[in-house]
Formats: sequence, structure tokens, C-alpha cells
Amino acid sequence: MTHSPDTLSKPYFYIKIGTTNYTFTKKIGSMADGEMSYINKTYTFDINDYKWTFPPKIEITAFDNNTQVTQSYGIFKLKHDLILKINGTSDSWRGCYTTYPHEEKFTASGTNGVLNFTVFISEV
Repeated sequence: MTHSPDTLSKPYFYIKIGTTNYTFTKKIGSMADGEMSYINKTYTFDINDYKWTFPPKIEITAFDNNTQVTQSYGIFKLKHDLILKINGTSDSWRGCYTTYPHEEKFTASGTNGVLNFTVFISEV
């Protein structure tokens, strides 16, 4: 965590592969500015869905479960977790996995934090 929007942040991630495969990760413990957390977790997606549209597109968005914001949509108000900036000042990191069948390492760095992750194909 390079810059927590509040005193402490409790990050979690939304990972999307292509247009239909997605998951929310578990929340990481509370983190203050300058703290690091190592997550040794594998998230599995069915890559066969993309064999005709290779390489698959990846999108990762980080949220802070400890900081909520309210947005107005006409007469409606929606309260949700704050989106953390992990790609410069952008809300999400987007990229493509292009080194099949080898693993590919990525780094996303932004106003609120740095995320290092690896994408690889696992034969089931």
C-alpha cells in the first residue's frame, strides 16, 4: 500500500478474464501506508473459453473495503467500496496474456499501491 485513502485500507480485487469469467478475491487484512502483503493464492479460470480469441484480455480492479463512497444517479444514491488506483491514476489495470504456454509476470503501479502477479496456463 503506497497511499491509503484512509488511515487503514482493507484491499480486495476483482479479476476479469475476457468478458464473462470473473471473481472477487478475499479481503486482505488491514494495511497502512508503506505496508506490504504477500498473497500466495491461485485463482483458476477456464482458458478454453478464449481459444478462438487468443490472447485473453485481463482486467484487475482493486477495492478498499475500509473506505466507502456515495455516488448519485439521479434520484438514487449508491454507496460502494472505494476503487483503489493501482495503474497510475486509473481505476483498473488491463492487459493480455500473450506468452502461452509460459507464465507471464505483470506489475501494476498506481497512486494507492503496487500489484505484482503472474498468469500461467495449467493443464487440468
